[in-house]
Amino acid sequence: MQSDRVCAKASLVCALAGATILSLSAAGALATEGEFGGECVMGLALGKDIKTDCSVNTVYNGKTYCFGNEMARELFLKKPSEFLLKAQVYYSSKQPQEDLSFPRKRDSSSQRPGFSLVTGLTGLPGQAGQ
Repeated sequence: MQSDRVCAKASLVCALAGATILSLSAAGALATEGEFGGECVMGLALGKDIKTDCSVNTVYNGKTYCFGNEMARELFLKKPSEFLLKAQVYYSSKQPQEDLSFPRKRDSSSQRPGFSLVTGLTGLPGQAGQ
């Protein structure tokens, strides 16, 4: 009977230890998913694309930022706001941009009623060209 209790306690301790290790591993995995798709912030600030595994990182204003090496991280920490702004500008320039040209052309299927100084109301159902 005594040996059964010892065995049960040992099993419980092992299960708790395993759960603790798993939770720490999950927390570690989440911490290595940094901003900017895991690219080195200092590389971006200098206009370069440097992929990292985010093993060198820091948390600034609640966000995790990755670095290619410890020297880059130390340099970042001297002026984080300045380097983040430069990194954001460069990173944003690489992203696909929406066409903001004016006037925007619409296809005929999305025509809405409007007004023309020459012809009056336009785009109403039953008008020619609809």
